[in-house]
Amino acid sequence: MYETGPWQLSVGAAIARNNNGNGSLTVTNCATGAVSCSVTTPGSFAAAFANPQTSQTALRFGAETASKIEVGANYALGPGVKMIGGLIFNNLSGPSNAVAGQSWAALLGMDFRF
Repeated sequence: MYETGPWQLSVGAAIARNNNGNGSLTVTNCATGAVSCSVTTPGSFAAAFANPQTSQTALRFGAETASKIEVGANYALGPGVKMIGGLIFNNLSGPSNAVAGQSWAALLGMDFRF
């Protein structure tokens, strides 16, 4: 965190990586707003491993990564009163659509201390 005058700024980041070779399933038949989706499952682990490129239901192998970046700021409007804001971005990646996606959030608020 960096502070100067009435301003405080902060940045944070985290990354997690799983590269142990576990297979990731693939999600299918999932429409926008759907309550449930289908997940492909291979007939056997050995068959999926032997021919992962041609099988429709094969497990996908590769690293799965999750990263998060946060940025925050606040401004002291007066004694005991701060305006607060921030942004959060998450990025998930992997060998299949079951482990890939992005999301973000914006935060805005006030902090009152008596």
